[in-house]
Amino acid sequence: MRFFIQFTMVLLLSQHWQVAADAPRQMLLSRHMEKATGSQDPALSACGLAQAQALAAQWQQTPLPWLLHTPFQRTKQTAQAFLQADRQLISYDPRQVEQLIAILNNKPGNVLVVGHSNTIPALVSKLTGQAVAPLGEQEYGRFYLLTEHNDGWQLQVHQLSAPAQCQSAQATQ
Repeated sequence: MRFFIQFTMVLLLSQHWQVAADAPRQMLLSRHMEKATGSQDPALSACGLAQAQALAAQWQQTPLPWLLHTPFQRTKQTAQAFLQADRQLISYDPRQVEQLIAILNNKPGNVLVVGHSNTIPALVSKLTGQAVAPLGEQEYGRFYLLTEHNDGWQLQVHQLSAPAQCQSAQATQ
């Protein structure tokens, strides 16, 4: 009986992994969330931390082994919100776009890329071949979902709803 239960568990797990392997590869690309002011390398604000947690919660059940971020603490903090036991943080140089694209093309599985307002739209454009609207300096929460198909990447643009912490902060300003 024990062998039958173990065999059934192995069979079920192998079917689960097969479904995951058959799913199209995805890339989630986002600018860091709202930053605090007053520093050359600012951290995320309380609103930015809430935004990062809200976005990460949407991806909690999705296999996402690679979390790429620039060396700045605001991008690393955004990526850290996605961190789980089976996920790895990797720093990249945002000035080395071709090297980053090579890394993205060689990483199996889904990938998160966190960058900046002046790098993420350009990267999405290079990956998809589509024109992508620039991000304003105070524009946070827009993210790009790329899904791999035989003929390239399909682009979807999404906007994160403002968490309650951000709405209360905006009301006091």
